[in-house]
Amino acid sequence: MTTPITRTALSLAALTMFVAITANSPVLAATVSTVITLPAGAEPYSVAFSPNGEKAYVANTGLDTVSVITVASNTVTDTIDLPGDSDPYSVAFSPNGEKAYVPTWANDSVAVISVATNE
Repeated sequence: MTTPITRTALSLAALTMFVAITANSPVLAATVSTVITLPAGAEPYSVAFSPNGEKAYVANTGLDTVSVITVASNTVTDTIDLPGDSDPYSVAFSPNGEKAYVPTWANDSVAVISVATNE
């Protein structure tokens, strides 16, 4: 039995819970093989992968930023500052991958990022 993850955004807390629960399962233990740790930022809350799978965007609640990770090299290649004390908590991409949408706790808004420019 496997549990496919087909969403483009997944909470890091949910991912940790998923791994913690399934790592002890004799059926799924063999599927958990590698853990990569990347320095995203303070209080990384969620991660979303671009539709082409080349980039991962991490919402850093503690820094009011979004880290951009190049998946092939596992490196943080950009950090996007969000205005004020925004407390971003999620990231979702438009179907064509041109925009990233980042909802915020503090000011009840959604930041819209151009993926081409990271602005």
